[in-house]
Amino acid sequence: MIGGYAKEYVLAMWQILQHDKPDDFIVATGKSISVRDFLIKCFNFVGIEIEWQGEGVNEKGINKSNGDIVVEIDKRYFRPLETNYLQGNFSKIKNEIGWTPETNIDQLIEIMMKSELSRN
Repeated sequence: MIGGYAKEYVLAMWQILQHDKPDDFIVATGKSISVRDFLIKCFNFVGIEIEWQGEGVNEKGINKSNGDIVVEIDKRYFRPLETNYLQGNFSKIKNEIGWTPETNIDQLIEIMMKSELSRN
């Protein structure tokens, strides 16, 4: 699992539309991170350390400081045909159009967390 910054992806789409000939491009970061590691980074951003207990679908993320369960797996959200590992190769769009992602995962998490925290 990895996400890219939507603003950068929109710029990539615009650049594709400006390209002189129609073609297919992959817009991606070229990086991959697990959902678990993504969650750890998000919780660390707000000063919460996660302790993992259990295994598989019974695994839970516990707030180490107070014992609260903050992450639980829900089978309802499993995708039946999901690929276990995804990592896009953006070399074609880089070589032909000059687009590359600039925002790394830590910067993206900071943007997302600050936005979410400002809503409360």
